[in-house]
Amino acid sequence: MSDDSDRTMMRRPALEDTGAEPMLHMLVIEAPGEAPRRLPLRQATLRLGRVADNDIVLPSV
Repeated sequence: MSDDSDRTMMRRPALEDTGAEPMLHMLVIEAPGEAPRRLPLRQATLRLGRVADNDIVLPSV
């Protein structure tokens, strides 16, 4: 079981709620000495953190 203190919830409004055209949002993760990681944000809700069961897993620094 994971501890929720090591995750961040990210939400975006549903397209039906905004009337907007679909747009691909990207999360760019930059770390010293590594190429930037570009991750498409396709889900309405993502879990971000260092625990392996998150949707986007960040490396420990």
